[in-house]
Amino acid sequence: MVGGPADGVATLTLNRPEKRNALSIAVRDEVSDALDALAGDESLKAVVLTGAGEVFCSGFDLKEFERLGEP
Repeated sequence: MVGGPADGVATLTLNRPEKRNALSIAVRDEVSDALDALAGDESLKAVVLTGAGEVFCSGFDLKEFERLGEP
């Protein structure tokens, strides 16, 4: 998920192209953890958030919430 940081720029890639990079609970937690880890790097100037495949992010993975029984 994390690339870099090179030249003060780190790249986070959502890599669930088969689900249109929908945010599952696990992916949301991974993004949060990656940002926490990068926060301490004073050489970092920017973080680029991108998506693998043709779609950046289709939003939350609603089917995951259905399986959990949440509205």
